[in-house]
Amino acid sequence: MRRLLTGYAVSFNRRHRRWGHLFQNRYKSILCQEETYLLELKYKVRAQGYDVERIARRVGQLMQMHVTQVTAPGKNRQTVGARGLLCYWAVRECGMTMVSLSRKLGISSTAVSQSVVRGEKIAFENNFKLMSD
Repeated sequence: MRRLLTGYAVSFNRRHRRWGHLFQNRYKSILCQEETYLLELKYKVRAQGYDVERIARRVGQLMQMHVTQVTAPGKNRQTVGARGLLCYWAVRECGMTMVSLSRKLGISSTAVSQSVVRGEKIAFENNFKLMSD
């Protein structure tokens, strides 16, 4: 049995260009510290009634797209960027869960996770804000 599992681990690592134990570094632990500013921002956003549709309208306004294009499926570069911005604001600033957002958008939670990272980069590079000051 040991030989069988070792052989599987070796072939899996070769196939996926990995090394080490099969489940090595599977989970990552990070220190989560929310500053008072972030807590205040989340409170403000929730108090103003932001939901997925309202965030999609804001993204469409900033990216000069129609709201249906923001939530549309597909791999169009502009749509992917807009969806990333939507996911970033919904998860990080509104506190929505990735699972609930994935159900609303009809994509996997992994895709939402990747979109959050992409959206953060877009928001930072273009200095986009969810709430205009």
